[in-house]
Amino acid sequence: MIQTKLQIALLPAVLVFVTACRSDSHTYVSPVKEEQICVTPVDLGVTHDQLPPSGAKELDKTPTIGRFPTGISVVRINAVTDSDSTTHHIQLASMTVERSAYWNQLLDDFPALREVTMHRMTGLDPRGIQHKALLKKSVQNDCGLCLIYARVKETDADAEYVGVIWDATTEKALTSYRIPVTIAECRREEVEDDSHPKPKHKVWLEEADFRAEADLRQLVRYSIWDMAQRDGFEPTTQPNPWQTDRPVYPRDSRLRILDLPTLRKGR
Repeated sequence: MIQTKLQIALLPAVLVFVTACRSDSHTYVSPVKEEQICVTPVDLGVTHDQLPPSGAKELDKTPTIGRFPTGISVVRINAVTDSDSTTHHIQLASMTVERSAYWNQLLDDFPALREVTMHRMTGLDPRGIQHKALLKKSVQNDCGLCLIYARVKETDADAEYVGVIWDATTEKALTSYRIPVTIAECRREEVEDDSHPKPKHKVWLEEADFRAEADLRQLVRYSIWDMAQRDGFEPTTQPNPWQTDRPVYPRDSRLRILDLPTLRKGR
């Protein structure tokens, strides 16, 4: 009986506590929803006139000293905006393993390019960033070059990619790209199967997307080759203090000999 009276006495206090927890002053407000929009040249850090109608456009042909060897960081982006359209920023787009593999093999046989790295969200604001944040991240990863690219949603072509190679250290745009691809009408076939339920699967759109990104990789390869040809070494009047009897490159790959240069006499 005493326990029952105690419970009845505590009931008003419990009701007051529950009411306070449900006060309007503690109402949860959900974050503003974001929606993906079409990528513009501004998202890449350039103006509209700096993008070519198609192909590649060199934005800076100045000869350099010491830019190579270096690495290049590759980042694919999406453009997003708040539901009230008050802010506009970019986010990293997800990339499949096979796409990353294609980029990693970009210049395997090119000594001037030390490595190809893929940007990750580590250290980047998850709410959105601007292109300069990607350049700073590239420098932190010891990559002097940074390729920012994206697929254009609003286009007359079946697939279209745009991109810009940046000198991440000086934050200077070097080369821009626009790759539109349209598949011939005779190859437009719709497929309906278990893996692609209705509406019918438009095979040519996937082919156009693959071709456009492949063409972009090829043009990036050519551009980096041209940049390296315009690059030189720091001038010096001192003779090379090291000597070796074997060339560093090329050499017979069948001979696995560790060849260490020796210091010249008197050095």
